[in-house]
Amino acid sequence: MSATIKDVAKKAGVSTTTVSLVFNNRESRVSKVTREKVMAVAKEMNYYPNHFAASLVTKKSHIIGVVSDSVNIFSAQVISGIVKQAKVRGYQVVQVSSSQENENDMEYLNIFLNQGIDGVIFPHSSISSLKNLESGFQTVIRSGIPAIAMDVIINGATSCADICDHVYGGYLATRHLIDYGHRKIGVISGPKDYISSIKRLEGYRKALDEAGIPFDPSLVYMGNYKLESGQEGLPYLLGKGVTSIFAFNDMIALGIYKAIRNYGLSIPKDLSVVGYDDIFISDVLEVPLTTVHIPIEDIGKRAAEELIELIEKKHPAADLEKCEPVLMVRASTQRL
Repeated sequence: MSATIKDVAKKAGVSTTTVSLVFNNRESRVSKVTREKVMAVAKEMNYYPNHFAASLVTKKSHIIGVVSDSVNIFSAQVISGIVKQAKVRGYQVVQVSSSQENENDMEYLNIFLNQGIDGVIFPHSSISSLKNLESGFQTVIRSGIPAIAMDVIINGATSCADICDHVYGGYLATRHLIDYGHRKIGVISGPKDYISSIKRLEGYRKALDEAGIPFDPSLVYMGNYKLESGQEGLPYLLGKGVTSIFAFNDMIALGIYKAIRNYGLSIPKDLSVVGYDDIFISDVLEVPLTTVHIPIEDIGKRAAEELIELIEKKHPAADLEKCEPVLMVRASTQRL
């Protein structure tokens, strides 16, 4: 027979109310020591709270919906953070995958809206178009369910995109190439409407300006944070005579790695490449990628915290200090 809340309370030497307060993460005078004791006993007894039963009373399901692109490595790490933080706060996560080619991404919202979830998170690059994303948010908002947008600003929705100092990150990447003697530095960016793209480009331009290098808009190839952006942007920028490329994420950089073989060139001998994000495969490539590290899982945790605060307190979590990107210098860049 499965353990009950009464069993946990009895073994921990507390009341069932105390156990309930701990698992629902409600504001109370329950001490940290007592909380840890209750959690330890619950784990030992393999006890999990019945959120369905609780929802009949609280009108809350304690379930968060996440619409994601299952083939996106960055999003996978973000979602890992969402799941971990949701668990800490007593929530479960239900995930559905969104195809980048799907013209009807918002149909997935019906799954959530019909299941009585408490809120929805749209991670980076999870929806095939900004138009679909805006439409989806209006659908969610009309239903009265809180929603979090990541990397875009949508009317009526809370955005937690500006968690990291991406201007500084873009500056670090570009400054590194400049310090290595590069003057003709190409860019393959993310979508123009994404906050991360806008901020990284701002950092790129700041570093150029500081070094007295004129900004050349023809050296900026508009991508979409996908592998294909690197493959398609490389021949364009090679035609412009660049000696290095700042890829706005590591997936774009991987596309460059894949495509450069077609031209009989190599990294970094013929072309220096800097990525962004520092996804887990960046340092295990045959030529480890120089990239800008950001705490990807922490971004997911912040998104979950923002949403839960909206659910429980009707307003976003208080602004936290932005994380500071760190340049990870590896073998994909060399001095001219």
